[in-house]
Amino acid sequence: MEPLLREQDSRMNLRKSRFIYYGESELPVDLKEAINVAGLKLVSRESPIEGEERRHHYIHGVPVGPNSDGIAKMVLQDAVDKAKSLKKITLLPVQDAMVVLRKTAAAMMNYITRCCTPYEAKAATEHFDEEVLKYLYVRFKESKGTSSQQ
Repeated sequence: MEPLLREQDSRMNLRKSRFIYYGESELPVDLKEAINVAGLKLVSRESPIEGEERRHHYIHGVPVGPNSDGIAKMVLQDAVDKAKSLKKITLLPVQDAMVVLRKTAAAMMNYITRCCTPYEAKAATEHFDEEVLKYLYVRFKESKGTSSQQ
């Protein structure tokens, strides 16, 4: 790969790259050695599920993995994490909270719904919607209480 990159006057940090293979058959030993020598990390069906080397990955924002159940689980976990970070919108004025949702959170879930099958995205989008509604309810309720007391 490096000679090809040099020909194109290009560079690539292979240490941060992954070689993803979810095929049923075993990779040839010489290919595994070439992957290792290049400094790539091999992601396959045998890769661990959790941590940095988890079995399912995002590649350019698109969830990739060997099966829909695993992708759905990964996308749901990421939606849970994203929703937790949204709790801070309850501290913002209502108009600002709406802008934050429109510019950040909604875009993430919109992208997931375009990149995943309905099965893979369903639990994540439902959870995310419930959390956003809960935070907005709290924020609007606080806003109404403050305006009625003035």
